[in-house]
Amino acid sequence: MEKKKSDVQIPNLERALKILEFIAQADSPKGISDVAKGLNFPKNTVFRIMNTLEANNYIVRDKKKKYSLSGKISYEASEL
Repeated sequence: MEKKKSDVQIPNLERALKILEFIAQADSPKGISDVAKGLNFPKNTVFRIMNTLEANNYIVRDKKKKYSLSGKISYEASEL
């Protein structure tokens, strides 16, 4: 039996990528609630994923607890 494409994906990785895309396309920094509502994801899931992204320097949080992309993604892409 051949596996379907959806059978071999990692759901939380897919969510993390959608969160990064959402933040990248936003016209201003977004909070956890903004992202959760915009993507229709559970707030707790968004919180955990965004904490992981922040801990690994892919996003940054400002004083108002709003997030935007860090320079790490641009830097990593330029190194390819």
